[in-house]
Amino acid sequence: MRLRRAVTSLALGVALLSAVCGAGPAAGSAAAVGPVTRDPSSADRGGRAADRPVPTATVTSPAGRTFFADRSGRALQLRGLNLGKTDTVTEQHLADLAGDGFNLLRLNVQWEKVEPRRGHYDAGYLRYLDRILGWADRYRVLVLVDWHQDVFGPTFGHNGIGAWRARNDGLTFDPYADDWYA
Repeated sequence: MRLRRAVTSLALGVALLSAVCGAGPAAGSAAAVGPVTRDPSSADRGGRAADRPVPTATVTSPAGRTFFADRSGRALQLRGLNLGKTDTVTEQHLADLAGDGFNLLRLNVQWEKVEPRRGHYDAGYLRYLDRILGWADRYRVLVLVDWHQDVFGPTFGHNGIGAWRARNDGLTFDPYADDWYA
């Protein structure tokens, strides 16, 4: 179930980026972004299904701005922030995020942590991600899964893509401490 939510979150992220970058529907139209629905197994503490807004379509304002819309066609106001790149995400982070009025989490996930060696998946890291998705459900926070990488991973002094996957053809890499982009 949570894997399906993660895939749905990834699809939502792609749709969100498309809408923000101007690749959304033409002005005046509404187009479905896919079957993004609430998982009926996620329930609040009272046992009722969580009633958080779920993006199901987009709407375009008279000014030409594209927004995600809920099932009633109302524009969603997503407020979010990043977690997970350098910090360990805890349930308290999600509780605080929701308590401060945020309803979207951009969760940084790195391939090198999911698959540290070719064909070897870190079950502990996957359980950690599963816990985060559970906390997000509990606090009614949408999750945008960001398969994050910086400068193609540790082979080049940063993170994201596993060193086993990076190919440098035997060339040496000398990082420039004052020039992250180099």
